[in-house]
Amino acid sequence: MNTLKGIPGWIFRLLGSLAAVALVAGLALAPAYASGAADEATPPAPGHRVEALEKAYQREQAWLAIQTNHLADAATIAARVQTFIDKAKGEGKDTSALEAALSAFKSQVAVAQAAHDTAAGILATHAGFDDSGHVTDQAQAIETVRQARQSLQDAHLALRGAIADLRLAIRTWRSANR
Repeated sequence: MNTLKGIPGWIFRLLGSLAAVALVAGLALAPAYASGAADEATPPAPGHRVEALEKAYQREQAWLAIQTNHLADAATIAARVQTFIDKAKGEGKDTSALEAALSAFKSQVAVAQAAHDTAAGILATHAGFDDSGHVTDQAQAIETVRQARQSLQDAHLALRGAIADLRLAIRTWRSANR
């Protein structure tokens, strides 16, 4: 079966024209990309590197603030799940699986909180940065950003895992207790 018979010819001409324009544009830009690749091999100017570090420092501070809210949300989630457990117990249902899941959740949140606190300490000390967030020592600033990012990521992964595990436990319990 030939499905192309129902398509008007002008669509093929338009697509062909667009392909030709894209090809010409690609060929015209190829020398610019080639010269850009050579420029990337040379290290950026010190000012550019400093700007990137300062932006990274600001980004880590923003992530810290957002994650602080997520950790507060985790406490709210734990309280709601405890209320759910209490209600189910009141109805005479076996909640031992939920209680174990909530306990594991709280432990994982504590791990996340510890990593988060480590990141907060690193960013508060701000080695390599002044109080305004400007780089004073490039090597220290790089290490500060690297360590803060790692701690924030560790906290994020622990919190995400805790939420996923708790959600699965609740779904499983609900399926078994319908």
